[in-house]
Amino acid sequence: KRSINFNWEVEINMIEQYLNGLEIKKDELTAIERDKLLSEGKEVDRIMCCLDTGETLAPMINTTLKEYYHSSEKMCQLEEYIYETFHSDGAGVSCTLRGMAEAMGAKGKYSDYNVAQIEEHALTLDQAEHAKLVDVDKDGRLPIILKGVELVKAKLGDKVPVSATV
Repeated sequence: KRSINFNWEVEINMIEQYLNGLEIKKDELTAIERDKLLSEGKEVDRIMCCLDTGETLAPMINTTLKEYYHSSEKMCQLEEYIYETFHSDGAGVSCTLRGMAEAMGAKGKYSDYNVAQIEEHALTLDQAEHAKLVDVDKDGRLPIILKGVELVKAKLGDKVPVSATV
């Protein structure tokens, strides 16, 4: 048998201090100002916190993941929800690895409440060296994703840094 010394009184006291004494300072800077200062190597009021949830929070805006994947407007709506609800210091849209695979010719499989999966590969490892270049304006869901980024930038770009990831 192993004995663990645990003092509930100390733990409860710490929890009470946390609940009653936690001071959350008001932001001195906006996310845009904070980002600019950080990029210049200057001090800021706090560390930036950006939620990168991707499609996984789509149900929070009463949208299935399948709808989200195919709607620039839903992508923007979700980023706006995240900003307003959680006060994220950034916003953005990702094409995901599956999105890039689709742009290369893979076939995606979509479910309402699960992340997309690759149903059929675009090429084998032996063919990779000769793969075609992806056209971001035409291939797969990339045009939807780029439009989503544009919408997010128009909606939130004056409040937070907006990014896109591949």
